Amino acid sequence: MKIQHLRFLAAVVEHGSVIRAAEALHVSQPAVSAGLHALEQELGRPLFERPSPGRRLKLLPGAEQLHRRALTILREVEAAKAEFAASAGDAPRFRIGVLPTINEADLTEVVGGLGQTAPNVRLQVWQGSPERLAAWLRQGRLDAAWTSVEELEPHADFLWREPVVGFVAPDHPIALRARPVISADDLRREPFVLRSSCELMGEAREAMAAAGIELPVAARIEQEEMAMRLVALGLGITIGPRSLLRPNVQAFPLSGLRLTRSIGLRWADGVPADLKEALLATMAPLRGNHHRGMSQRAMSKAGAAASAAVQTGHLVSRRRSARAA
Repeated sequence: MKIQHLRFLAAVVEHGSVIRAAEALHVSQPAVSAGLHALEQELGRPLFERPSPGRRLKLLPGAEQLHRRALTILREVEAAKAEFAASAGDAPRFRIGVLPTINEADLTEVVGGLGQTAPNVRLQVWQGSPERLAAWLRQGRLDAAWTSVEELEPHADFLWREPVVGFVAPDHPIALRARPVISADDLRREPFVLRSSCELMGEAREAMAAAGIELPVAARIEQEEMAMRLVALGLGITIGPRSLLRPNVQAFPLSGLRLTRSIGLRWADGVPADLKEALLATMAPLRGNHHRGMSQRAMSKAGAAASAAVQTGHLVSRRRSARAA
């Protein structure tokens, strides 16, 4: 039984299809299919139910125990690699998974801070959705995940909770109101930039559907920076965690939609206590900033840049141009 075949098995269960598993592992689809076939041949029976079009691949009942064993083996393999590297005098590796929606400035601060508090550690950063980060933790491929975490969750440290807000261009009519708030009517009417990589978007759209809000989507964007640039240019408005505020957009409360997200660190088994303490100490300033709402530095930068952009007319509102025409 080959370790690579167990990796294929774990990836297909995680992603629900051979195609998505191959993409995640950066191998060809035929390689994954051949590996699974070889594993089934070795075991003498199939592992997955016969797939229906468009449905996730599901393990047969007898294969679930094999999957659990495979995850244990893969964790042990990763642990053995780390122990061998340490015995050879190599710097210990610490691999952290990060949500795509974690603010880049926060990530930069943590990476730089950990380099100072734990200079002998080889830090690696993997980005992924909450589901993917959880799977990597189970497989032993991550030491920690900076992800969605609830208070009092086991094997985790809760860091902060923040509201979901609306983002608009500084010269948008919403931003120029006496008391700027993004209402349900605004969401129904204004072109919307859909941030498709956001872990909260599914929950947000369900809440909006329950409120009778159908979003007029103008763009579907995976990259956070690109989405915010389009908002700054006036292509549409969007919503997201408050910590995503950029210097070229403004954030305002949502009226009638109470959405929040909770952020923290989930830990793999066996992470040394000193590394946990170093990472938590590095994140302590961020935790305080987000509990207070946002760092004064980020707020002042955002406000100054937004005001300058409006005054000098560098931002282009396509919506205004269209209405004027």
